[in-house]
Amino acid sequence: EKGLGALASRIKIADMYMSLGDFKSALPICERGFDISKEITDKNTSNLMIKYFSNQLSSVLCELGDYERAIELQEDVVKFYITAFGSEDADTFTALNNLAMIYRSAGDVERAEQIFEELYKDLKSLLGDEHPTALICLGNIASLKIQLEEYGEALQIIEPLYEVKRRVFGEDHPHTLD
Repeated sequence: EKGLGALASRIKIADMYMSLGDFKSALPICERGFDISKEITDKNTSNLMIKYFSNQLSSVLCELGDYERAIELQEDVVKFYITAFGSEDADTFTALNNLAMIYRSAGDVERAEQIFEELYKDLKSLLGDEHPTALICLGNIASLKIQLEEYGEALQIIEPLYEVKRRVFGEDHPHTLD
């Protein structure tokens, strides 16, 4: 039950339940997988499993509307990633993006916007303003502006963003069309 094979099976089973939209059945599998991941003595393997199960578990919690637990978990994950991988690691950026998305789903768009804007500032500084990850983050900010009915600000982001995405990704790429 605690070996890597068992964890891999848990991942597949939870993914299947999630694909079927059966998040209640996926929840205990994800919770147990997350707990077991923290017990693995090999740090590299443990970090990899924690990374996977934490993302899976926070997704399930959001789908079930348990935003409070999802936020708490994702905030812990961000702290863990910063400690394990550093504040400038791609996985840390992904964890921050996921945290912002959870806040957005929970209806706290102001907090989501704050996280996205801080993340974009860091991404732009580290990777450049035309890096795909930075562009996706900027698109998330624009989407939040629309949700907040700040259409003028959204338009100021979207028009130049579209041109950069077209140039970086290509005319028909999903990120350009998004």
